[in-house]
Amino acid sequence: MNASYAKSNWDGEGAQAIEESTWQEAVAFATDLEDTVRSKLLWIGQSVVPMYDIGPCHDGSVDVHWKTQWFTLLVNF
Repeated sequence: MNASYAKSNWDGEGAQAIEESTWQEAVAFATDLEDTVRSKLLWIGQSVVPMYDIGPCHDGSVDVHWKTQWFTLLVNF
């Protein structure tokens, strides 16, 4: 996590600080899901796992976002 996110007003517009534990929970979820998807795709002969983005939100939460041609998934922590 970028250390500046741990401070209030990290965006210059009054954003709440991001808790390290919230960031770590989002990262753990994303990597666990990525591992699960990878194992399922390999089982059917695919090898490309869609990339995701993890980003801070103004309210102190964290978004994990996947977007592909087949689906969009947004999970907020």
